[in-house]
Amino acid sequence: MFYLLTILGNFDHSLFKSIYIFLISFFSNTFSAISGGGAGLLQLPALILSGFPYYQALSSHKLATVALGIGGSLRDYKSLGNDISVAWQILIFGLPGVILGASVVEYISEKYLYLILGIISIL
Repeated sequence: MFYLLTILGNFDHSLFKSIYIFLISFFSNTFSAISGGGAGLLQLPALILSGFPYYQALSSHKLATVALGIGGSLRDYKSLGNDISVAWQILIFGLPGVILGASVVEYISEKYLYLILGIISIL
């Protein structure tokens, strides 16, 4: 898609890139909401291929994952009943891990991050 845009002339690529990212994110998070996971298989590589640095792609993906989790929790609020404490525990213990992980990734070379991503993808 980006190749066609470069052939067509001088367009504002940021608008097309934003639309592309919106569509990829919408599709991957819809797929994740239906299947219970898997947004990272589509969204993270799409963000990386769009030219985002690895740490920005990862943080954007994690932010979308948190939003997806909050949306799912709000949808299932009635079925949680008295178990709302479980949701709070997940949030209290999970959020610092996401923040710490995203902060650490910023200081690791992208070469190693791609290698780790490849190894994790195989497993």
